[in-house]
Amino acid sequence: MEFIHLCGIGMVECMKGVYYRKFDTLSFWNKCMNVNIIYAKFFQVAALNYNLHIEIHKIPYREDELDYPTDIQVTHVIGSGLISIVFEGITSTGQCVVIKTKRKHIEQRIRKSLATLYWILTWMNWMYPMDWVMDSYQKIVEEFTYQLDFVKEYENHQRWYEMFKSNDHIKIPQLYPSECSEHRIVMEKLEGIPIDKLTCEQKTKCVTWLSKMVIQSLIVHGFVHADLHSGNIMFNHDHIGIIDFGYMISITKEEVDMFSHLFKDFAMENFDSAADQLMNWVSPLENILPYQMDDIKDFVVHIYQKSTDIDKTFRIHDILQIITKLRMYNLKISPTFYAMGVALTAIDSVLHHLSSSPSDFIINAIIEILSLQIENRERQENSE
Repeated sequence: MEFIHLCGIGMVECMKGVYYRKFDTLSFWNKCMNVNIIYAKFFQVAALNYNLHIEIHKIPYREDELDYPTDIQVTHVIGSGLISIVFEGITSTGQCVVIKTKRKHIEQRIRKSLATLYWILTWMNWMYPMDWVMDSYQKIVEEFTYQLDFVKEYENHQRWYEMFKSNDHIKIPQLYPSECSEHRIVMEKLEGIPIDKLTCEQKTKCVTWLSKMVIQSLIVHGFVHADLHSGNIMFNHDHIGIIDFGYMISITKEEVDMFSHLFKDFAMENFDSAADQLMNWVSPLENILPYQMDDIKDFVVHIYQKSTDIDKTFRIHDILQIITKLRMYNLKISPTFYAMGVALTAIDSVLHHLSSSPSDFIINAIIEILSLQIENRERQENSE
């Protein structure tokens, strides 16, 4: 039924497009997301990849989904996400704040959507068994469970604030702990400039700050913002603001070291060594013959070179190509590595919107942050 509904929406929008001589992408996406909110994540990533309307990050909502605060004067709705509605309001002490609340009945809607998806995937798996299908479903369930937890989001917000509170170019809104609960998060309001209104100079500054922030969060703190699309970044002439900490990825110290070595080799274009580093994320390797390993590494080096010389960045598509190659030898890449690649896809789109050569900024950020780590380590050893 859902598939038929989507086909109907597509036909209506196509006929409108023929009549008006322009396909209304935003209208099509909004109607699809009203059918099933799970489509929202795909649309958010696609929006900047194809330079489409960035308002897609304001996921449509109905009046009956609004959960107005009763103790804070609400002025208007300023945004809407997959899970929540964001209001602007004024506290009893006259402070202008942002109130993030869950959509009414969002838990029930997600359970219903996931039940529909489970039925479709189960039927597909019965027709043509594929282990990864149900594994993927379980991952989606875990992600939605994570994002519905406002207590966890509060903790993530606090942790990110502590990570970058001494950085003049990264602004994190301060929380109002006494106003926060498991159902809402209250914070100061940040202002910003639309990404398409930035000057060339401002774009250069923003892409520099953003690159350093992403690399530092990964290879220094092991804590990555997994939803950094343009709607969660506030651009300004002297800083960037970061919001929405509902979906984060935390990795172990060992995984941080593995990413650091991989990034370093990739940045220095030591592609053979970088291919060796990637194999640390691959399993099982016990029965792989030497010539098969050489074949895989040669392919990975080819992907690295292509991403550097032609694409000017390493994209999720490159990871998918590597996964396809690994599958030929019954190998799998670590779920953590893949999740990180997916998480960085949204920020990659933003970086491309800010610069025609974002890989240069990423590489400079990797080299600078790794150099600082080495200097700090040497300083600590000398002091001891």
